[in-house]
Amino acid sequence: MNKFRIPLLVLSTLLITLNCNVCSSGTDKINGPEDVYGCTDTQAENYNPQATVDDGSCTYDNTGLHFQVDLPSTGVNQLIVVRNTVTGLETGDEIGFYDAAGITNSQDCSSQLGSLLVGTAVWDGNQLSVSAIGSIDNCALGGIQLPGWVDNNPIVIRVWDASEQMEYAVEAVYEVGSGFWGDLFTVVSGMNIVRP
Repeated sequence: MNKFRIPLLVLSTLLITLNCNVCSSGTDKINGPEDVYGCTDTQAENYNPQATVDDGSCTYDNTGLHFQVDLPSTGVNQLIVVRNTVTGLETGDEIGFYDAAGITNSQDCSSQLGSLLVGTAVWDGNQLSVSAIGSIDNCALGGIQLPGWVDNNPIVIRVWDASEQMEYAVEAVYEVGSGFWGDLFTVVSGMNIVRP
């Protein structure tokens, strides 16, 4: 009986070693090479040429952009998805999301309202996701206000045409959502760019 223990132990060790070598080689004999997650956009600052799957981590140099959000994060957000079915945009055009009567003051209760850019994205021909910044108003509780969009105000969309260096109004087609701030999320499936 003892003469079978040693070969069995050697065989078990060999199988475990072979199995671990397959796992650590980066190749799965059944499915092929493993996916490499990272930024696949060649225009991004952190482009990874080895990446095979875009993980949404791309970052961009925002200097020189027409639309630039200059708001602190409030923790209140509305997701806006712009579908790749949108026409009339070219790669490099910018989309700005505004509240025409957003809260503009910060750290007080002065209730100043005005046009406020709350989210932006650069069109690359693919579906975009933008997290627009919502306001906070805790003045009734002895707190403060923070700037951002206000519930039930209409979403205002503007486009910066990079090739023309012109800003245009947009009439949006909403696939999901009401077209007002405060929805859980909004999906824009079409845009009519209003050119003079």
